[in-house]
Amino acid sequence: MDEIGSISKEFQARLLRVLQNKDVMRVGGDRVIPVDVRVIAATNKDLVEEVGRQKIRIDLYYRLNILRIHVPPLRERKEDIPYLVKRFFDFFVQKYDKVLDPLPAALVKRFVDYSWPGNVRELQNLMERFCFDGREAEEI
Repeated sequence: MDEIGSISKEFQARLLRVLQNKDVMRVGGDRVIPVDVRVIAATNKDLVEEVGRQKIRIDLYYRLNILRIHVPPLRERKEDIPYLVKRFFDFFVQKYDKVLDPLPAALVKRFVDYSWPGNVRELQNLMERFCFDGREAEEI
């Protein structure tokens, strides 16, 4: 679940019920369906702070807070950028059935030097645009 820190109190209550009872009922349904699920939740918010501000239910926080993985933003992982650029480039070249020259080292260096405020999604979108229509990354 993406952006768990932004879900409504109503949805938090529903999610907590599913996690505690391990069952769901379809909208308009008349029977309970057992489920065995694991939830992977992501957010860019400090959930402890959100609990303190009463934006996140504390019982849901503790239900979800089993294994925490902190992934630093791309601007703090510059060494990952060349790998991601190549991976996205190769993926989108194949997806759009393109024949493109490898990216020049100077362009990859510009990518490494850029701050990536949109994080990995921004890099992915830029590489898709580049592979789809061949435009150079003018905004970088």
